[in-house]
Amino acid sequence: MVRSLSQMWETGLLSQTSRGATRAARFTSEPGIQAPLLLCPTCADALIYRHTMFSGVRPLERWDYFTCVTHGRFEYRERTHRLRPTDL
Repeated sequence: MVRSLSQMWETGLLSQTSRGATRAARFTSEPGIQAPLLLCPTCADALIYRHTMFSGVRPLERWDYFTCVTHGRFEYRERTHRLRPTDL
C-alpha cells in the first residue's frame, strides 16, 4: 500500500513532540512508499535496502539506508536525491 507522508502522519506512523515543531525519528523496514532501487556508486551492484528513517522539523524528511556487500553502507536522502556513504 502506497501512502503519502501526510497519510502516515495522520495514521500515527509518524509522531510529533509536545513542542509541535520537531518530530521524533521513526525507523521502519516497511515505509509505505517503497524505497528506490539504487546501485552502488563504486561497483554498480544493486544496493540492499535495510530501513527507512522519518525525522526532522517541517517538512518531514526521509532517509533510506542501504548496504553494498563490497563497499558498505549508504544513505539516500529523498529531498536531495543524494546517495552517500554512512556509518549508520
